[in-house]
Amino acid sequence: MALMNGSQRFGVLRRSIGSVTRHMLAPQPRELKQGGLVSRTAFAEKAATGRVRADRRGLRLLPAFKEMLSRSRLYEDAHHAVSQLAHEG
Repeated sequence: MALMNGSQRFGVLRRSIGSVTRHMLAPQPRELKQGGLVSRTAFAEKAATGRVRADRRGLRLLPAFKEMLSRSRLYEDAHHAVSQLAHEG
């Protein structure tokens, strides 16, 4: 969802996702670029940096991503409620 608001530096993108390691996330922009979902711009600086942004094809998936996020939050809330009941009973 972070890319839906414009391009992001890799480090900012990683922090916005939360508990994901650099090792887990590093291949993703390349794979998404190959699928035509994002574009990736690399900058020749002292430390390798770059920006990733959603392309038109990726932006068309925004409604599906929002629905998946909404449903995952509902599941998380329901799971939490069941866990609370189990611990109380």
